[in-house]
Amino acid sequence: MTAFARLTCRVAIPFVLGGLSFVDAADYHIHPDGSDDAPGTVEKPWKSADRANRQELKPGDRLLFAGGATFAGNLALDAKDAGTPERPVVVGSYGAGRATIRAGLGTAVLVKDAGGVEVRDLVCIGEDRTKNHGCGVAFVNTLPGHVRLRHVRVLNVEASGFGRDIQAPVDTTVGFQPPAGCGVFVGGVAADKGKSGFEDIRIEGCDFHDNEFYGALVTGYWDEKATRYANAGLLVSGCRFYKNTGDPAYRENHSGSGILV
Repeated sequence: MTAFARLTCRVAIPFVLGGLSFVDAADYHIHPDGSDDAPGTVEKPWKSADRANRQELKPGDRLLFAGGATFAGNLALDAKDAGTPERPVVVGSYGAGRATIRAGLGTAVLVKDAGGVEVRDLVCIGEDRTKNHGCGVAFVNTLPGHVRLRHVRVLNVEASGFGRDIQAPVDTTVGFQPPAGCGVFVGGVAADKGKSGFEDIRIEGCDFHDNEFYGALVTGYWDEKATRYANAGLLVSGCRFYKNTGDPAYRENHSGSGILV
């Protein structure tokens, strides 16, 4: 076999093995000393969550923030960034420790209309639970037609300082009004008010505290005549929920729960 033939085989095998065609997954790194004009490698990382928002992620890709560092901003994934249960998209940290995302008045990590996503090893902080109008991590399904999206993971995440300021303006940048006041939100807010949501949901090893409404809220549109729930297959394990105080001025319903499902 010639040297050229050997090289050709090495390139071709990953694309034809087993009759499958795929592209290797990629890791993208974000570091405070990086540049948004860089390629996002560990040697030449990006600098901001804004740059990460512009990247279309593929199944198996990982979006990694430098452990021990702090980033200001709001990360948003949508249906184009979906993974699969076998090859999930991962948002997390690299290096030593967990990265911190300071979300200001908004949501730290928003995943809209996408399954196959894992959020892990992060600290998410809202500016002030009396002023904030977001969540630490929010998985939101707005799809009509009673669609359940599979594989949600929130692992080793701490979220605090998130609130539900009813005076806050509607956030039009994401195309809908996101849920607010939760350390983590998972659920359906379908355009047709149907039973769309998620299945195979795991929330493990997390701390959700000092949020205004809920530590964790897993929900969908309420319909007393419905024959199914919006979400299915939920496991919450090894988590702590505390000091999620509630808003005494909120009279429409209840607030101030560790977990509401």
